[in-house]
Formats: sequence, C-alpha cells, structure tokens
Amino acid sequence: MRLLSLCAVTTLLGVFSIGASAQQKLFVYTSMKESMIGDLKTAFIKQYPDIKLDFQSAGAGKLMAKIAAERESGKILADVLWT
Repeated sequence: MRLLSLCAVTTLLGVFSIGASAQQKLFVYTSMKESMIGDLKTAFIKQYPDIKLDFQSAGAGKLMAKIAAERESGKILADVLWT
C-alpha cells in the first residue's frame, strides 16, 4: 500500500512538475507521516534534481483551514495537496 501510494504521488508530482519547471519549485501541503514524505522527496529529487521540493506538513483540518485562508487572500501557495 505504501509503495503504491508513493508511486501514485510521484507520478502526480511528475505531471505537476512540468508547470513547476519554470519556477524551479514545487510546494506540497500534506497530512502524510514524515517517513512517507522522506521517501517521496528522495524519489522526486532523484527524478527531478533541478526542481526544489518543499512541504508543509500538518493535519488535514489545519491544511484545509490554511488553504481557505490563502484562497481568501487570493494566493494559494501549494501546488499539490496530498492527504
């Protein structure tokens, strides 16, 4: 299950990285555990070494509140939401 999740998210991030290439940064909001984030970051950096990958990790409720506040301000910072 963990490997399947990692593969799916890596593929998803690969698709999103096409747009991130111009800015050279991909920002992910996630509620996943640190162990899964580390594996994902390692795999992503290996495949896309020129793109910086940053995470905001918190519970799903806190992330949704953060996104709602960012939407109100007109600027959502996350490129990907992984919960």
